[in-house]
Amino acid sequence: MSQDGRGPRGGLLLIAALPWYDFEEVRHLDDALWTRWRQALRAERVVAPEGLTRGRSWRSLVADELLLVTQLCGWVVPELPPRIEVVGVPAWEGYRQATYRSVVVRSGPGERVVINAWDSHSGCNALREFGVAVQDAQVSGSHVRSLEILACGEADIAAIDRATWCRLETYRPELLQGLDRLGETGPAPAPPLVTGRPDLVEVLRRTFPARLFAADRAPYLDRFGSFYPPSCTPSPPPLTQ
Repeated sequence: MSQDGRGPRGGLLLIAALPWYDFEEVRHLDDALWTRWRQALRAERVVAPEGLTRGRSWRSLVADELLLVTQLCGWVVPELPPRIEVVGVPAWEGYRQATYRSVVVRSGPGERVVINAWDSHSGCNALREFGVAVQDAQVSGSHVRSLEILACGEADIAAIDRATWCRLETYRPELLQGLDRLGETGPAPAPPLVTGRPDLVEVLRRTFPARLFAADRAPYLDRFGSFYPPSCTPSPPPLTQ
């Protein structure tokens, strides 16, 4: 089985990814979850891949016609092509029902901001809503890296997804030491699981091996429609890139 979910002789299989919160210490948990989900899907005659795809951007995944399921930021749902449908929101620790918040933290006296990505609600847009200017922010690439930059004294303020925060409290508490919590942002629709196979939405919901809040695009369009494209600088690249 290759990394992108294709078979050993080049036959095409569907692609599955669970990239949110998938840092090294918890990958075995995500793999175990996928194993159970894959077995349930195959019992429903869905050709689910053996393992999870890792190392691809959400843009690459949603542009792939073989996408079975992935998770992405709710802020980008208004940009998704019509063939991508929301499956639901998993009941991860740090979510409340189908919503989540970000923890805004400070590590130094200045106003230097670090964000994980321009097209992230939890690390960028949430800061704007909290009243923090982000136009001159440096971009880290991930919440974990943002915390590392704070620890090195290269930035002063960041917002961290509450679900990421919960996992770090367990697995990397040293990253949270010495931070002043300025507060939490308002609730927003949590990162959804999405599929490129609208015909499989119901079976994906039915077979998910944990609690799943069924959802559709409506709460994301209502909450983020007026914000997207993100009014940050620079703007994210088009989906086709």
